Amino acid sequence: MPEASRRQPTVFSFQDDPPEIAYLDPSFLLNVLVAESTYHAECVDFARRLEDAESILVLSNLGLDEIWFVLLRVQAVEEHGEKGWLSFLKERPAKVMEYSSRLEEATLQILEIPRLLLVEITASQSLRALRLMAHYGLLPRDSLHAAAIFETGVGVIITTDADFALVEGLEMYTCNPKALQLRQP
Repeated sequence: MPEASRRQPTVFSFQDDPPEIAYLDPSFLLNVLVAESTYHAECVDFARRLEDAESILVLSNLGLDEIWFVLLRVQAVEEHGEKGWLSFLKERPAKVMEYSSRLEEATLQILEIPRLLLVEITASQSLRALRLMAHYGLLPRDSLHAAAIFETGVGVIITTDADFALVEGLEMYTCNPKALQLRQP
C-alpha cells in the first residue's frame, strides 16, 4: 500500500521535544478542555509546550464536529445520566440550545490557539480514508483524520488515541501508555 512508504509508525511521548508541525486529533483537545478527562494534566502541559515551541498546528472542521458531539454528550450525561443521553438530546432541542454556549466557548478557545490552521476534509481525503479503514481497521473518524494528515503533508498527529499507532508512515505524539509501548528502541 502506498500510504507512506510502508514504514512503521514512530511514537513519541509528550515528554519528547514538540514537533514543528502537527495535526491535532480531537482526543487531545478534548483532554485539554475537559478537566475530568483521563489525560487532562498531560495534555494541558503538552499544549503549553507546543505553544512555547511555536509549533504549527492543524485541525480539521471534522475535528470541531467531533469535539462538539463529545461536549454535548458530557453535558447530557451530567444532567440525564449515561443511559439514553442521545435520546434525551434529540427529544429536547432546547437542551442542545442551552448546551451550545459551552460548545461556542470551547470553539473560541480552540480557534485562539496560536499558529492554528483549520482545514476542510476533501472528497479525495474521504476516498483515501476508505482505503485506510480497509487496510488498518480504523474507525471512520480516525481514518478521515489519518487521510487528512497524509494528504496535507503534515505526517504527524498529536493524540491520546492508541489506534493511530497502527498507521505506517505516521509520526504520533501521545501520552497514552498503550501507544507508548510501541515506541521504537
